Amino acid sequence: MLAQAFALMVRTRNAPALKPWLQEVSSSGVPELRTFAAGIKRDQAAVLAALTYEWSHDYVA
Repeated sequence: MLAQAFALMVRTRNAPALKPWLQEVSSSGVPELRTFAAGIKRDQAAVLAALTYEWSHDYVA
C-alpha cells in the first residue's frame, strides 16, 4: 500500500503528501521502503521540486 501511495503521489504531483508519507514509511516494518525513504529525505528539496513544478525533459539540439 505504501508503494502504491508513493506512485499515486508522483503521478498526481501531490507534494503536500510527501511529508506524511515519509513519516508513515519511517514507522513501517518494511526495510526496503525505509531505505528508499531515507534516500528521498537526503534529497527532499529536489523531490519536492519534482512533485511541485512541471519540467520539460525535451532535448532541443
